[in-house]
Amino acid sequence: MKLRVVDKPIPTVVAFGELAAGEAERFRTAITNAYGPDRRILALDLTGVRYVDSTGMRAIVGVHKLVRSRGGILGIALKRGALRDLLIKCGLAYQPEVELFDSLDECAERLRSA
Repeated sequence: MKLRVVDKPIPTVVAFGELAAGEAERFRTAITNAYGPDRRILALDLTGVRYVDSTGMRAIVGVHKLVRSRGGILGIALKRGALRDLLIKCGLAYQPEVELFDSLDECAERLRSA
């Protein structure tokens, strides 16, 4: 998995490849680096992620819990397909502080106005 942390215009973690057991800790570290204690919003760009296992899903849910604990907003950009369906089926998409988007541009525009 490749990860990139972008700070502007909003804090964003961009992931490419597989979010699986061997990569989940690096993903969590990237989240910690992007979402400091003074942050209120966070974007995840998962449009380049092609596979997520149960450990990867736990990492994504952990991001949600972190954002929720700070009263923040989490925007997730991801393609339509299995991962998006999984986030919807597990209920993550129905949390008030989580929004799903088709692209990072759409996500960033919405979160800038939040």
